[in-house]
Amino acid sequence: AVPETEKPDTAAGATDIIIPADKFDLNGGNYQLSVWAEDTGGKSVEQTYHIVYDAKIPEIVIESPIDNEKRNEDNKKLTISGTVFDSGIGLKNNPVTLKLTKTKGPNLFPNRAVTLEENGASWKTAELDFSAAGYGEGTYRLTVTAEDLFGYESSKAHTFIYDVADPKVTGLKINNQPIADDVDGDTVYVKDG
Repeated sequence: AVPETEKPDTAAGATDIIIPADKFDLNGGNYQLSVWAEDTGGKSVEQTYHIVYDAKIPEIVIESPIDNEKRNEDNKKLTISGTVFDSGIGLKNNPVTLKLTKTKGPNLFPNRAVTLEENGASWKTAELDFSAAGYGEGTYRLTVTAEDLFGYESSKAHTFIYDVADPKVTGLKINNQPIADDVDGDTVYVKDG
């Protein structure tokens, strides 16, 4: 239901009418607004406007990698993928950008664009090999950003770990006596004091 406004003071011959959005019960979508005005001489006019109201940001789903996933030599290759959907007026032509950063290292790709063919479409990158130069072991953060035609932007992030090396125990001391690092399974003798 569209509210009727109070008659404005038109002594100057023209006026601006502002109707706050909270006066309407709108969900995102297409609407038609008709405005009718009559002057003091009895002449009237009616104009109709087509309005697209977008109240939601794009929805992003990251399918791969899984958040907090641990990857190793067995799954060193990764295709980053997901979907993005906008229930409002639609997405920009190149709506998805990917940023992959390493906790202790460079931005691997700071703003890679991934093109969608249609709203609600899946997207993916070429397969990345984390054993290749430039990647390597570490904690990675993937941030995916999408923007709709009104400029509403949303982001979602997943963190994953790539780890291939076994942990090592080094620098062990008992009673302030160093223990050799290569004595796994051997008996170690330690003197008192």
